[in-house]
Amino acid sequence: MIQELIQTLSPQEKATLIRKASESDSSLFKFIKAVIDDPDVSKELLQERFGINENTYFKNLSLAKDEIYEVIKQHMVNSYDELLLTNVLYRRGLDVHASKLRLKLEAEYDRQGWWNVLNELHSLDMMVAYAKCDIPRLKAVKDKALKNAERHLAYVKVDREVIVQMAIIEKGDLKEKDFDAYAQKMTSLLRQARATGHHIPVFNALHSLFVLYTKYKTDLRRASDILSEMLDLITSHGDKMIPFTINAAWLNVLSFHVEYLTKDNPQNYVKKVDEAIGKHGLLYDTEAIIAFCTWYFLSGEKANFNKRLEQFNKMPTERALYYKQAYLLCLRAYMQGDTRAFSQHLNEFYSHDTSREYNDHDLMLRYLELLILIGEEDYALASSKLEAAMKFVRRNFTSYRVEIEKKNWDMLRAAIQGKAVKQPAGATFRLTPYIYEALA
Repeated sequence: MIQELIQTLSPQEKATLIRKASESDSSLFKFIKAVIDDPDVSKELLQERFGINENTYFKNLSLAKDEIYEVIKQHMVNSYDELLLTNVLYRRGLDVHASKLRLKLEAEYDRQGWWNVLNELHSLDMMVAYAKCDIPRLKAVKDKALKNAERHLAYVKVDREVIVQMAIIEKGDLKEKDFDAYAQKMTSLLRQARATGHHIPVFNALHSLFVLYTKYKTDLRRASDILSEMLDLITSHGDKMIPFTINAAWLNVLSFHVEYLTKDNPQNYVKKVDEAIGKHGLLYDTEAIIAFCTWYFLSGEKANFNKRLEQFNKMPTERALYYKQAYLLCLRAYMQGDTRAFSQHLNEFYSHDTSREYNDHDLMLRYLELLILIGEEDYALASSKLEAAMKFVRRNFTSYRVEIEKKNWDMLRAAIQGKAVKQPAGATFRLTPYIYEALA
């Protein structure tokens, strides 16, 4: 329980915890220090070392957790910190300081769209004005508070509904018959979001539509339009948006041009995404590197691929991410022509449950396995694998995607049957010309 907490501590937080443990003679902090020194220490060994029974062991865990929470809180910084500072200054009799800071924060919160925090600021301002029975000031603050509360309510109404709809599209439970109705609903919500003047529901509505047009309807034109709107939003509101939102948008742009056969070179966006690595956590970093590696794989840039794979391998080990590593190792083995290693890593990919949540990775590896079998002239097994891939697509993707994948199936089927492989017209994914080049 506390091992996983300790593993997530920042270097500064961990240093504080170690300092507290070293300065204290209490058995609790000795217990914590033992876990810090050996994260894999067992319950039995701790009980033996400290001469405690099971009940005391679990009590120590609970108390240790509270101490670690205190360390985390000590290092926390959030948007309410300066707001609370105004109240502290006022209580210390520094009314001029407090008033100047409140005015500064009011302008900043209004600009940033932190209307919920602005509500709290107005509440504090009302308290100070009331303490002085300053009627004109009370009326002025009341009017500002009501105006802000009205726009905040409008924001909350649309933002919460957008979040619900965003979860629906990302979960993947949307039925194909509901696609058009969903698009209409999100387009309406997008209009409402724009009317609030706040960038967050606008971005989230655009993101939902982007997912719809890429993962469900596979409409490149509409998806490209949505991406352009996202970039326009960053241009107009970038100084108000949190860095993660901006960098997530750039990762969407990169991934879109990597996956789909657009006129834009994905390399144009690598630097933008690369600059964000290390700022937003392991999930962002691994998704970024997978996008890099997939691009370098499809474009045949072995040196750049290996450089990025090495970067991936240096990242902290997370069990939930093993399937990503297996996916990348499959790509490397294929580039090296090492079919034995490819099969080994393919088995590793399928051995992790989380791999089943990423159907595009799965499909990519199925096609590469087919190319290997065709190259080895094992046509019987290739034919069986192709049928399995077709069933996989029909079971896990929409009919829009099925129609697109038929181009790949026609090429693979022709190669298996010993017929001439024709270059497909109007390819949607970059993988299609890659398969053609491998078979031609």
